[in-house]
Amino acid sequence: MASNSNSELSVPVTEQRELLHAMMQHCREMKRQETCSRLVTGFLLLSLFATFLLVQVSGDTNKKAASERPQMSMGQVQAQVQAQVQAQVQAQAQAQAQNKTRSARRRSIHLLINHEQPMVLINDSYVLRWLSQKKFKKLQLRDNNTTVFISKKGLYLVNLKISYRVPDAKCPCINNPGESKDEEGGESIPCPLQVSIQQHNGNYEGWRNVATAIETMLCTVDTFHTITLNRVVELEESTMLIVTIASQNKQLISSNHYDYFEVTRL
Repeated sequence: MASNSNSELSVPVTEQRELLHAMMQHCREMKRQETCSRLVTGFLLLSLFATFLLVQVSGDTNKKAASERPQMSMGQVQAQVQAQVQAQVQAQAQAQAQNKTRSARRRSIHLLINHEQPMVLINDSYVLRWLSQKKFKKLQLRDNNTTVFISKKGLYLVNLKISYRVPDAKCPCINNPGESKDEEGGESIPCPLQVSIQQHNGNYEGWRNVATAIETMLCTVDTFHTITLNRVVELEESTMLIVTIASQNKQLISSNHYDYFEVTRL
């Protein structure tokens, strides 16, 4: 009887031990989960707090920058607007000036004197020859590069610059060598110079003067002289322009590369 009772008591004790062991394991797992939950919750709270601090700092920085930015008065705003308007007006004026310059270039012909063969004899007149670097539609260079042809009626500005220089040899203006000498033995008599711009049209016969210059220079070796002519004239359609010089001046034409004949339609 005693042995049976002991065996019956040992069974509950074993079951109690297993139950106690299971409860302890369950407690350990619950404790681990609770710890993880606390860690996760703490991490989330820390992240939210850091985000809050970042937003506060950013807002303070923007407010500080806005407060430090100089405030413009009404007068300063008006001055700034006026400056912008003036800048736009100046830009438009420059663009218009450039357009006018391009338009003037299209209506103008600029010719340089041909120093290889500066003149030709036409009807007892020495006519200057020119060089053109461009081709122009309304203003053309014709007749062996001696004539500027005007294709359209209107007002034109003609400009001429011609240089003279006494050569190393005898001055061509002296008819009697040795008649007049300076202190160094060189000829010093005045030499007359004449240059003319002439026009011709089918409505009349012959050539008519547009502008003429008559000046003098001392007939001394290496003497240099320049004549300029400027004139605004109304020209008919199909008008021809030439430049003539006096016959006694043909040997005095300088080799200056800046001599020119320019015609511009206004």
